[in-house]
Amino acid sequence: MNTQLVNQGVKLTQWAATFKERNESGLTISQYCEEHNLSKNQYYYWLRKVRRAAVGACPTAFAEILPPEEGTYDTACSDASNMFQTQMIVSTGEIQLSINESTPPELIASVLGVIRGVK
Repeated sequence: MNTQLVNQGVKLTQWAATFKERNESGLTISQYCEEHNLSKNQYYYWLRKVRRAAVGACPTAFAEILPPEEGTYDTACSDASNMFQTQMIVSTGEIQLSINESTPPELIASVLGVIRGVK
């Protein structure tokens, strides 16, 4: 087992949790970094690493994604204050996956796993 890869994976997971925590805190990146003794350079370095890892985990593939059945999705987020703001788009073929720093890493991994499994 390559311990360097395992260590990198652990760090990516920890930083993904940090990004989620920062987003949920309502603080700006500057405020969060100051409160947690992080440099903004360090924050953005690991943000790039986490994003690249998410993109690199997705080979080119095609998958049919059907719209949800009527009434199976939550419409509670219809006001402008809760609107999803895309920070990164991962695309392959006609599939586009819009994510931001509040997207749970588990959800990203699950969706990428489905896409990867399509042959």
